[in-house]
Amino acid sequence: MRFFILSFLFFCTLNALTLDEIITSALEKNPSLEVLNERINANSHLVHSSDSFSNPEISIITNTLDSSEPMSQTIISLKQKVPYLSKLRNKKDVSKADEKILFSSLQKAKSALVYKIKKTAYKIWELDAVYKTLESYEKLILKSIELFEAYTSVNNNQHIDMMDAELSLIELKVQKSELKAQIDTMYTILSYLSASDINSLDISLDISQLPSKSSLEPLLANNLDLELKNKEIQKQNSKIKLSDANKYPDFMISTGYSIRSKFDNYFNIGIGVTLPIYGYEKSKYEEQKKLLLSQEAQKKDVQIDLQNKFNSYYTQMQNAYDIYKIIDNEALAHIKHMLDISYSSTSTGTNLLKQVKILQKRLKLEQKRINAVSLYHTNYAKILQLSGATK
Repeated sequence: MRFFILSFLFFCTLNALTLDEIITSALEKNPSLEVLNERINANSHLVHSSDSFSNPEISIITNTLDSSEPMSQTIISLKQKVPYLSKLRNKKDVSKADEKILFSSLQKAKSALVYKIKKTAYKIWELDAVYKTLESYEKLILKSIELFEAYTSVNNNQHIDMMDAELSLIELKVQKSELKAQIDTMYTILSYLSASDINSLDISLDISQLPSKSSLEPLLANNLDLELKNKEIQKQNSKIKLSDANKYPDFMISTGYSIRSKFDNYFNIGIGVTLPIYGYEKSKYEEQKKLLLSQEAQKKDVQIDLQNKFNSYYTQMQNAYDIYKIIDNEALAHIKHMLDISYSSTSTGTNLLKQVKILQKRLKLEQKRINAVSLYHTNYAKILQLSGATK
């Protein structure tokens, strides 16, 4: 196993990892998930012993009477509490409910981790795509300047156009530097989330067909917040049953052996019972019933919040899809036509400044298009997280 992990890490340093590979590695190695796994392991011991009797009590009592006195003795006694049997069963049910809550918490943590990894990966894709776009536009502006210089004798006014174009190049370089720092930061975050050293990512994003809202809504049935709340309600029901059982008395069995130096030794046997007569157990029972009502109210709140989040994420996803289609199908084609006209003007020695401005508009539209793709996939990932997805 160790050889496999080392080989995997060595392979990762030589090749860009895919998103699926990063997620698989993170689910195995993330320390936060290991913490929950250890809590589950620890709780399993509690479940095993939850229906056991409490420890017996042993005591030794002696007195200072003269050994010739009949009452002079040393007593060794043993006491064991025997609870009302349904209490043990209900205590075990509470412990099992705790275990189920921990399992659901683990799944919720996995789903949240997968979403964070996807969100970070999509941001890396977005920043990298913008960076590459800036590089291509840097080349286009340089090409425009070269064409302008080749076909034009520069006068004072045209010299200002040249300087303006060169300033645009400087702005692109500054943006590239800022993007490089942001990309490095995102890789640091991704490395932390995946508990691995990641410095490259094999990912490609696009938008095809927007899925219908009705096709995604059934996924909410698997929501982990809702599942967690249901298991908390199950636990509360078990605690109510335990509180109800606590209203019944427990038995106490005690035995003792009296040792006397000058008289016969003898055994003592006794049976006692607890008397829940002061009303504490009944108050505790009523408290647990009220807490159940609170849990059920919280469940309704989770259901409302879940639907609102889904509607919000789908709306943002749809908006990103619409922006992408408008830019892809309409704006970029229009800009391309404007550039074709501008290039022909440049070849005759005019319109360098106008051409650079058109390129800047196209760059902004390209950036919005890239951002729309990233937002689309990020909001889709949010919807998948609502469904408890761990892939």
